[in-house]
Amino acid sequence: MAQLHFRITGPAQAFQNLTESLSGIEGVQSAEEVADLVPRMDDEDSSSLGLAENAHGEVVEVLVETDDDDEVIDLVRRQAEQQVRSAGGFLELIPRE
Repeated sequence: MAQLHFRITGPAQAFQNLTESLSGIEGVQSAEEVADLVPRMDDEDSSSLGLAENAHGEVVEVLVETDDDDEVIDLVRRQAEQQVRSAGGFLELIPRE
């Protein structure tokens, strides 16, 4: 089984139906929003002041578990990117540690 971990930055509509959409792909075992363990702060003295994640709305992380099939993994990545981008958000694939 493969895991894809995405960070989505943008307006709420950028990720509202993403997990449902990805769950509908054959070969996807689960797709769920996961909690971010690091709080995001943006005060006047912060080095993160003005970053896109603060200026463009919310930040959500999504974990997708798929069959270990390169075609399914590629389809999930492409569909997630297309859906988030069309809603005005940004998608980042978080590498596994």
